[in-house]
Amino acid sequence: MWNGNEFNLESIQVVAPQYRYQAVQDADYATLDGDYTRAMDLYQQVIFSDYLDWWSKEKALQRSESNSLLIQGLITPTPLPVDTTERSILSAYAYFRIILLNILEGNQAEAENTYNTLVEQYEVGKPGYAFVEMASSFWNEYLSSHDIHQACSKAVEYAEENQASTIQYLGSDYHGWQSHAYSPEDVCPFVK
Repeated sequence: MWNGNEFNLESIQVVAPQYRYQAVQDADYATLDGDYTRAMDLYQQVIFSDYLDWWSKEKALQRSESNSLLIQGLITPTPLPVDTTERSILSAYAYFRIILLNILEGNQAEAENTYNTLVEQYEVGKPGYAFVEMASSFWNEYLSSHDIHQACSKAVEYAEENQASTIQYLGSDYHGWQSHAYSPEDVCPFVK
């Protein structure tokens, strides 16, 4: 941050995530920052926590409408049913990112265990299956080349071709102005 004379590093304090997509984004930032322990903890929260709330385009619209109705003194609309698709998709992504973390830490055996868990839990047609296909592209390239950059290139290529099933729930226009808007390169940012 500019202090009037020069740029200084500013500490950013991140509060605990309220929504599952926030935990994903915080974990991705922690990965980029090299804080793999925090990233792993957050990815596991994405998968296992029953305390993280869900978010969807419909919920964002309803929230906006509710705020308008409250300001006008009108009744708040009935809450939407829980979007279970989001949890499944974000959990599948978290498994993929745990595979990536394990590779970054040199733990190929644990990466393989996580990959196998991902494949077993997300069948064809199930929400999140796109991340099985993306992880397979990554994994097969990594086993062939042992180069994380080439493997990430395969994952990014898959995400580019399948943006509707890979990017939307991670962070997009309906997550709000503070949300990171994901691009295919964000799913595996270790491309040369």
